[in-house]
Amino acid sequence: MNRFSSFYYDFMTKVNERADVYRLVEAIERMEVYKIIDIVGTSEKSFSDAAKNAILEAEKTVRKIRRAEVTKFDIKVENDKVSLYRAEVKISFEVERK
Repeated sequence: MNRFSSFYYDFMTKVNERADVYRLVEAIERMEVYKIIDIVGTSEKSFSDAAKNAILEAEKTVRKIRRAEVTKFDIKVENDKVSLYRAEVKISFEVERK
């Protein structure tokens, strides 16, 4: 490695370290906290609609929903026929700070 290469390497290392510090400070300032709730959506048509219905209902009272994970599907059977599709969903949303 010649003198210039060594200088350039040292310089870029310091720039990157400083950038990492700035990124860390920014991350701490915008550190987000999430809450996770479990809800159940239902549909007479499909599992997909049941999951969508869970999210649509949650949106009415929960703000800043970030993720949803379907954790379980099941069905209700009446008279040997499927009468209701159910989707259990974990919803995560950002906790608002005052």
